[in-house]
Amino acid sequence: RSINYPVISCSFRFLLSSPKEISLEKNLVTNEPKSPQVMVEMLRGSLEIIDGLEDDWRKVCEEGPNDQPFHRPEWSRAYMRHFAAKCEMVVFTVRETGGRLIALLPLYREKKWVIPGLFAVWKLRGTSMVDGYPFDLIVASKEEAEYAAKALWGAIDTFPGWKILELPNVAEGGAAEIFTQSAARAGATVFPWTYMRTPHISLGDWDGENPFRLARSKNLRHTLKRILNTKATNGMVLRRVKSATEGFEQFFALENRSWKGKAKRTVAGSEKIRKFYLEIAEAAERFGYLSFYFLDIDGVAVASRLALTYRGHYGELECVHDEEYNDHAPGHLVIGEILSDCAKRGFKEIDLSGHTYEYKEKWTTNFKPHTYWYIYRRGAIGWLLYLMKTRVKPLFAKTFSMIRKA
Repeated sequence: RSINYPVISCSFRFLLSSPKEISLEKNLVTNEPKSPQVMVEMLRGSLEIIDGLEDDWRKVCEEGPNDQPFHRPEWSRAYMRHFAAKCEMVVFTVRETGGRLIALLPLYREKKWVIPGLFAVWKLRGTSMVDGYPFDLIVASKEEAEYAAKALWGAIDTFPGWKILELPNVAEGGAAEIFTQSAARAGATVFPWTYMRTPHISLGDWDGENPFRLARSKNLRHTLKRILNTKATNGMVLRRVKSATEGFEQFFALENRSWKGKAKRTVAGSEKIRKFYLEIAEAAERFGYLSFYFLDIDGVAVASRLALTYRGHYGELECVHDEEYNDHAPGHLVIGEILSDCAKRGFKEIDLSGHTYEYKEKWTTNFKPHTYWYIYRRGAIGWLLYLMKTRVKPLFAKTFSMIRKA
């Protein structure tokens, strides 16, 4: 059940030196022009915040380095609706004095029980799932990221309603890393935890022919060659469905024939995840970047991928295949066919989103590290929370593990 919070706006005005004006290493002032005065606004409330920002939000994404569906307003809206409906949303925006939006940081505020029933603190957290879809500080350009991050930290540091700030799944090189540096320079305690490595494939100028040669595993290449030569794969067809309703109907049917169906770990079986993906897929269909891929053999769907294909980038959300066709290696066949299709459509970047697994590592040796960044507020409580996260909790886990083995 969601809670509707009234929208509250609070503004902060900053006049900052641009990164070109002051050299942090040498502390020398140059003759570069000063950066413009910026206004940081904090918006607190419910999903109405996104409704009022979404046009400018999408424009910032399209202008800057965050031009992926995971950073667009429809992603944060779906996440908040289905995974943080009872929490207050808190969005910080940075605008030039003329009103142009140059950065925003979508967060929500939740109570974290440090000691259950005894000690709780307020935490600000980025609007991304635990399973590894990327999150970042959204900026209009890399050049503006430095002073936007500095202004944001100045505003967040003065907001009293938090003790921990958690930025989940920040890709290496993301603008949020600059934000954490600003926090560290201001005296906050910053703790990075590398959470996962996402397999990444760069297609370059490949024309899409003979996709299975891209597999990095020699054994896999030989296996796929044997399957294509000996199995009944003449009727193998890759379909791309761009309708959310039609795609999910077929995807859920295939899930029931997979190991996920037998283990009762399907998307369809989880109300929150099903509704989240449905909202994401409907938005992706509306904006033209939804791709349900299905691999058919003799008219039967044997494998599928739910993906977002946007501006030359393929980002995978879910995968499934029919266990009865395991001797055809349908999961690998569909990857090869998707790579070929993406190359022919002019795509350059493929992310097999989420954690790396053995089957993904047979296709690539390139990985994108993603890090959880924890920022603890200055003061005794922040330092105590940091120690509990980095010292006490690991010690308890190690001790418990030793007791179990004894």
